[in-house]
Amino acid sequence: MTSKRELGMGNIQATLIIDSQGTQQTVILKPSLHAMRTLSRKYSGLQAVLEKVLRVDFDVMVDVFEVGMQLPLGNPKARSELEQSLYLSGVLDQEGGLVAVATNFINVLLHGGKPPPLAGTGEVPQPPNPPNAS
Repeated sequence: MTSKRELGMGNIQATLIIDSQGTQQTVILKPSLHAMRTLSRKYSGLQAVLEKVLRVDFDVMVDVFEVGMQLPLGNPKARSELEQSLYLSGVLDQEGGLVAVATNFINVLLHGGKPPPLAGTGEVPQPPNPPNAS
């Protein structure tokens, strides 16, 4: 392999609410082979993950954010905190919310850690991020 990729070009940014006072935290979902393999193995393929995210399966949403944020897998405290943050943030809004973030992340994984090219142009866009909750 001779070409180099720009570091972090497929990262997805999201804003989560981390407590009942509405404190916000920006998080980054980082595409990786580990994330792709973990999700694919757990759900028998990324298509199944994508379908479950689009059906707003909360456990799958947590799994996507957990591997994307590179949190320690199998850590009940970290998972519980993430679940609470996703709940407080709400998974849907007018822009698609965290469902859109998870969908974008899976699309990036499917394209080898890079944003998918725009249809018919070959141009690679930066994936859209949800608006900051204000």
